[in-house]
Amino acid sequence: MLELGGEQIMRVAIAVVACVAAFTLTACFEGPKGDKGDTGVSGPGGPAGPAGPAGAPGSPGKNFSILINPANGTCADADEVIVSGYCFTAGNRVPFPSMELLGNNRSAACTPPGGAIQMVLVCAKP
Repeated sequence: MLELGGEQIMRVAIAVVACVAAFTLTACFEGPKGDKGDTGVSGPGGPAGPAGPAGAPGSPGKNFSILINPANGTCADADEVIVSGYCFTAGNRVPFPSMELLGNNRSAACTPPGGAIQMVLVCAKP
């Protein structure tokens, strides 16, 4: 049988420890990285989330009113102004009536005046 002395055992132990350390350290380091693979197919979409909170109320819109043959050719409310309008007659009467805005843009008159002349006003709150 082979007898090993204390010094030989120590040399063998150091060699074994060195080999184990070398194998351990080689496992810690990665080799060169390869190319990235292709992107996979997207999965199905998830379910819709819960509804969000209600938004703040919006600002009030413009109020329009359309008046046919208004009294005295004026807008109905004191804070409305005329934004559009026209005068007309039934049939093809000549001359065609024209509309004239009066000083405060709240009233209008058809020219020439007459019972068969119709007026349409579009009024809005500024």
